[in-house]
Amino acid sequence: MGLNTVIKRISLDIMQVAIRPAEIYLLAAYNPGSLFTIVGGPVWIKGLFAHAITAENSGNTVAIAICGVNMQNAAVVADSLIGDIIMWPLGAAATQVIIPNLAIQPMPTLASEIIGQSGGQLAGIGSAGGDNIALTVGGNLVSQLVFYVLYYRLNPNSEIVVA
Repeated sequence: MGLNTVIKRISLDIMQVAIRPAEIYLLAAYNPGSLFTIVGGPVWIKGLFAHAITAENSGNTVAIAICGVNMQNAAVVADSLIGDIIMWPLGAAATQVIIPNLAIQPMPTLASEIIGQSGGQLAGIGSAGGDNIALTVGGNLVSQLVFYVLYYRLNPNSEIVVA
C-alpha cells in the first residue's frame, strides 16, 4: 500500500469541520440561502450548530435544509445571548426541534437520542434537492452567527465548503 493510499484512508477517519465566518443573516439573502456546499462526494454530517457572537433578540426564526431536506420539524426563534449555541437536531421528526440559548449541550441532542436519530445525516452530491446546506430566516437576524458543520468524508474528495 502506497503512502498516498494510506494518507487518503486516514483522511476518511478524521472528523472535519466546516466553518462559515460571522455574518448577520438577512431575509433578502437567506430565504433560503446557501451556507455551505457539498462537493467531491458524499459526507456523513454529525453535527450542525451556530455560535452567537453578538446577542440575538429580534424574535426571528431560523431553519436549515440539507440537500433540500429539513433538519428540524419547524422553524424556531433564534434568540440567544452572546456566546450561546443554537443546535440543529439533524432530523424533522415531531420531537426534533432546534435548540437555541445553549451554553452547553450533548451532541447529538437529547431529543435526537430519544427517538433514535443519533447517527447524523448522510448527504450526497447531485441530488434533486441540490448540494447545499441552506438557511431560511423569518425576518432579519440582528446578531452575528458563526455556523459550524462537523462531518466525515465518505470519499477522499468529499468536502463541505462555504457557499
